[in-house]
Amino acid sequence: MTGWRIGYLAVPPDAVAAVAKCQETIVACVNAPRSTPRTPP
Repeated sequence: MTGWRIGYLAVPPDAVAAVAKCQETIVACVNAPRSTPRTPP
């Protein structure tokens, strides 16, 4: 899916950096099962 996704998250101030680090990798990277081509059964 393309386009902008907007969401909100309420966390303590000390957790913002950890959440931002996770969010960057989730949005910017293809997950492992989809990054490799599928072979026919």
